[in-house]
Amino acid sequence: MKTFIVLLFTLFSIQATIGQNNEPLESTRYGGFGLRLGFNRIHVLDRNNSALLYQGNVPTLSLNYQHVNSGNRWLGELTLGRGSYFSRDFPDRVIQFRNKDVYGHVDSVSVPMRANNTLMKLSLGYLRDIDPAGPLRYQIGGQVSDALFYPQGFVQAGLMNVASVSPMAGMAFQPNDRQYLSLRITVPVFSLVSRSTYNNSVSQPIDNKLVGFFDQGSYWASFSKHREIKIGAAFHFRMGNRWMSGLHYDFRILKNTYPKDLTITQSEVGLSMQMVR
Repeated sequence: MKTFIVLLFTLFSIQATIGQNNEPLESTRYGGFGLRLGFNRIHVLDRNNSALLYQGNVPTLSLNYQHVNSGNRWLGELTLGRGSYFSRDFPDRVIQFRNKDVYGHVDSVSVPMRANNTLMKLSLGYLRDIDPAGPLRYQIGGQVSDALFYPQGFVQAGLMNVASVSPMAGMAFQPNDRQYLSLRITVPVFSLVSRSTYNNSVSQPIDNKLVGFFDQGSYWASFSKHREIKIGAAFHFRMGNRWMSGLHYDFRILKNTYPKDLTITQSEVGLSMQMVR
């Protein structure tokens, strides 16, 4: 929260240095690519792998595209991230390996029980302004997405891939020609979930481990078995006539019940820069 407040004041400081002769932020038609830098704090409790609560600190980089035309919004985003992953209560936990050679000498090697966590997400979405007139607008639409949560190392808790179809609702408030605030909620209703099986084995004759993971651990799930809610809030403002900056906060909670209970909470703060044309 402190980081979010610092970023907010930084953006307002930058805004104060920009001239006032800008085109309206939310014109009838515009579009462009943008970049977003984010920092994710993740907590994972995966009963299929461990009783320990794991924590991840993952910086991310996103490439996004937005096209607006008379109240219709087409959205696309590709996100990549990689960071640390460890037990929250036992961050210095290690595993020891003992090797004995033919002469009876014993060597001991300690390996930290930590992992590198990779995040990948691809999403395509559409929103329609219900009432385009006025400073406050309500929006409704949908999204298709695929998200990968991939720990690499001795820690496998939370290993998962989810492809989902989700309705999306939101609201936008534009107090003036330069500032724009938005709030969006996404809830998957139908998902293709891939998780490790109950025995955590992905070996399969002939095929490699990746093929074995998706073949053995994939299943279709409705909201009753896979529950996920994502809430995103953002503040945008115009910097000149060609650029739009933003401050973002996203919160996501996921609960999955098969083969055993899995809970993931994820919060992200980020800064973005969007080209507008």
